[in-house]
Amino acid sequence: MGKLADRAKEKSPYITLNIGEETPVLIYKSWKETTDNFGNDTFRYFFDLQTENGIVTKQLDNRSQSFAMAMDEIDFGTKVVIKREPKLDHDGEPLENKSIWTVRKA
Repeated sequence: MGKLADRAKEKSPYITLNIGEETPVLIYKSWKETTDNFGNDTFRYFFDLQTENGIVTKQLDNRSQSFAMAMDEIDFGTKVVIKREPKLDHDGEPLENKSIWTVRKA
């Protein structure tokens, strides 16, 4: 990405990842139940990201039960990394445009 695109992504309040990408280290702040832009019930997770220009709060809407269960094991204030991984079929082959979100402590 160019400098402008990098800065725009940094300032955006949303976590966006392509399949195979992961976030920089984030600090898990909180979560809440909400409705997404399509009217679906979802969980919204909040994180702080330390940048060269200060702290930016990021959010991620995710309806996945497995992601919620993983996040439930993490205490607020913990440093984490979120990754968007390809979803695999029964033969271990990636499904086109399908992914799962995972989280791990940093």
